[in-house]
Amino acid sequence: MKKDKKIINKLINLYNLELDAHNHYMYYASILDKIGVDNIAKFVKKLASDKTEAHITRIYDYLVFFREPLEINLSNVKKNILETVNKEKSIRKNVFLILSEVLKNELKNREHVNELADFALNSKDYETFEFIQWFIKDYVKDIRELERLIELIDDQEISVHEAKI
Repeated sequence: MKKDKKIINKLINLYNLELDAHNHYMYYASILDKIGVDNIAKFVKKLASDKTEAHITRIYDYLVFFREPLEINLSNVKKNILETVNKEKSIRKNVFLILSEVLKNELKNREHVNELADFALNSKDYETFEFIQWFIKDYVKDIRELERLIELIDDQEISVHEAKI
């Protein structure tokens, strides 16, 4: 059974977005570890692991099932955030900055997932539409957790060392 090439390209694009997110989040986690916010670093590292262990593995398995080749685009992690962190003396502001970047990326990737679901449904590719539902639910969960954590950190009464999800 062959899939529409547009669907395959969108899935490959999603794979690459997830891989790119993993690389960014690992980098951000290392900065958070460096500035001494271990629990938040672990949270971001867990998000990174989720991208490779759950997200791209699912996409890979789905593509392999339909005997589609995988094309990987490798991009460099943006290093300019480290310069900003090094200039900023407030741990709270640094954590807020990094988590805001992670949230922006999650929102961008969720938009791609929603477009893929819409395209699959309009193309009457119900298998891919069903497949992508897991990603939709996972992005809702991850975004909600990030927003909650950002709200906690933005609250001046709670220190970044006390913030729990």
